[in-house]
Amino acid sequence: MKSKDVLQELFAGGYLDERGIYAYGQASAGLRYLVTVCGEKVTVFESNHENEAVKIILTAPAGSLKHVECRTGLLHLHSKIAFTYNAVPYRFTTGTGAGKCVAFFKALSKR
Repeated sequence: MKSKDVLQELFAGGYLDERGIYAYGQASAGLRYLVTVCGEKVTVFESNHENEAVKIILTAPAGSLKHVECRTGLLHLHSKIAFTYNAVPYRFTTGTGAGKCVAFFKALSKR
């Protein structure tokens, strides 16, 4: 499935709003994820090799995320996003094209 189609499905399902804040990422275990923001709701999906959102791992109000960190890598080719929700740590490495999502989490880390 094309990324454009996936994003349209996420928008229709209420997981993505007109700001288009999302990022594909990978965890240290090699699992692929899709992080979306709709309003003040953050949703993390497990993603497959075709970038489809397979299942929801987490849905939480952005304000309830703790220990939020966002670091941009060398030459801005990747970023690391980390946070804790209900004492469970989440860590992702995003690729290029995740600028809006990185900006959202950087702002969230300063709250």
